Amino acid sequence: MKLIGFICAFALAGAMIGCGDDSSGTGATGGSGATGGSATGGTGGGGGGSDLCTNAADTSVYDSTEYTNEGGETFSGTDAVAEIAADCLDNVSTLNSMGCGVEVGQVLATGSDTAIAALAACVEQCMIDQELDLSADCLSCYGDTVSCGAAFCAGPCATDVNSEACIICRCGTNTGDADCFGEFDSCSGLPRVPDDCEGL
Repeated sequence: MKLIGFICAFALAGAMIGCGDDSSGTGATGGSGATGGSATGGTGGGGGGSDLCTNAADTSVYDSTEYTNEGGETFSGTDAVAEIAADCLDNVSTLNSMGCGVEVGQVLATGSDTAIAALAACVEQCMIDQELDLSADCLSCYGDTVSCGAAFCAGPCATDVNSEACIICRCGTNTGDADCFGEFDSCSGLPRVPDDCEGL
């Protein structure tokens, strides 16, 4: 399962799920912010929690989702949703007229909480625009994981999100000790197969 291979077209992948320790943040899930409290704005309205993508309604969306990317690869289920989220990060996305390239650029340029929150919100909105009827709480997991990757792994993931350095960073070897993959797993309740962090 590629689950969150999108996690950051440049490290953003780990973003959407509150990676910090501050439980008073204003993240999309009402949980912790990627950089300590206010980094993951977003459109979700949940109150934090776990297993936010495993309810019957969200499972039905995953079961019925198929997506073919610009390269002609077809994905289904959770992989399709992860691929859509990844494609939302493109500068000129086929998924939305603007893409989230501007927000990605702002995160790389400033690294500010405001820029990270804007990126998370953009990805969530792009997914909504694709008529992915996932719950706001579930969408917030994707938004937060992007914020986590953006906050802690933009450098190692800038050129290749599948590079060993990027994966190691998103697995928790970063300045914030943020396990962006694990945080997404906990938030969404969707298991990662294979587990890229196992054995690191």
